Amino acid sequence: MPTVSSVTLNKGFPGYRPGIGKEVAQVPDPKLRKLAEEHPAINAFLKLAMVTSPSIVEGHPMQVEMEKALDEVRNLYANMFVDIGVPKENMEVDEGGSLIMKVPGTKGYEDKQPIMLMGHVDIVPANPKDPMRSVRPTLIKYDMGNGLEDFIASDGTTTLGADDKSSLGIIWNTVRRLYKEKVPHVPLEIVISPDEESTCASVDKLDRSKLDSKYIVIVDHEEEFNITTGTGGFVDLRIDVSGLQGGHSAVDTHNEKIVSASDVLLEILNMLGNRVMKFNPKFPKQPLISKNIAGYGLGDVTITTIPNSAWVSLSLRSLSQHEQDKELERIQSELKRIEEKYNPTEPGLTINTKMETWPMYEGNNDSPIALVAESAGKKIGHNETYRDQRHWYAQSSQLGNMTNARGEHFEPIIIGPQVLNEHSPNEKQPVHSMLEADKWLFQIVKDYTESIK
Repeated sequence: MPTVSSVTLNKGFPGYRPGIGKEVAQVPDPKLRKLAEEHPAINAFLKLAMVTSPSIVEGHPMQVEMEKALDEVRNLYANMFVDIGVPKENMEVDEGGSLIMKVPGTKGYEDKQPIMLMGHVDIVPANPKDPMRSVRPTLIKYDMGNGLEDFIASDGTTTLGADDKSSLGIIWNTVRRLYKEKVPHVPLEIVISPDEESTCASVDKLDRSKLDSKYIVIVDHEEEFNITTGTGGFVDLRIDVSGLQGGHSAVDTHNEKIVSASDVLLEILNMLGNRVMKFNPKFPKQPLISKNIAGYGLGDVTITTIPNSAWVSLSLRSLSQHEQDKELERIQSELKRIEEKYNPTEPGLTINTKMETWPMYEGNNDSPIALVAESAGKKIGHNETYRDQRHWYAQSSQLGNMTNARGEHFEPIIIGPQVLNEHSPNEKQPVHSMLEADKWLFQIVKDYTESIK
């Protein structure tokens, strides 16, 4: 396996720098620095957060800087693991840019099936035109309704990057504690992707012939002590109306042989509907299928023109393949009906659709790893820990349709600390939630190991 110091996507990757895991994050806020001294997971989070690493945007004027930052934060994270004892030869960056690290199991567990821990290093910048602005974390007091509590925030000019760097700090600290406390554990496969906030293309490029895990814990969430066991897919649908005659808004308004694309567009929009169509019968608070009309418009026309073309952009999200297929069939049938309705008057009218489909993972709410996670949450005092399924898209939507090196289908779950206002300058990481999620992941690994004795 290529080593960290010999593998790079771009430039750099200087290799191991001793002491990375022991340094205190050099944050300007002295109160936050003291908190970092007391809590290794927070210290790790802050060190990562201060390396701004937005998702790479092809063709962006700052693409080179983005690539260098991604290399830097990926290398920093790998160094932190080497510093606590993970063999450097067990690390590589694959062709999709994912950092893959393998933590050997302890004595008696060396040959047990690994468990995968997953996160991502890319963040969403507050200003896409200025994505490399430095993050300056600070400690603030904020009231969520239970009195003032400690939160980590940015200075208000950038996002914080808690999504997902606070979770990366938790993953690292779990491994640190396993080593330091000499806790028996199965092998761990840690996969850190570079593009979760953009394309998730790295998941498709994972060399799964090298991955033996069946169960995956994705640490990347905004709601504490929720275990997401299934995640939706979506269909991006583009509808184009063309071939109408058009005309002059004064001369031809009364012409019954001319149909305005505006009328056709209104009929299509009314037929499509918007927002939640159906809630999940298993989890009534969660949508099962929804639609978002992201945009619509007419062709290049002036105010004196009867438009002869129109378009609609729609995103259909679903956690049920059956419901998704049924709705797409309905839409296609209705579009054909509308086209046939106007063809006697406008024989040139055509309504065409173009679709791009992303997979869904309907999930297993009773997966062994989900049950372990629920039990572990309750064991550390969170009786409200619960399992459910969400119709939003995540890396698990792809992974749940893939198999490992043994030919077994992956069974991913998603957990993590609470994060407020993510992807905005108001993003905040509740300190208490992060520390509790830190305990939780450690307990999950311990309990999973004990469950397969």
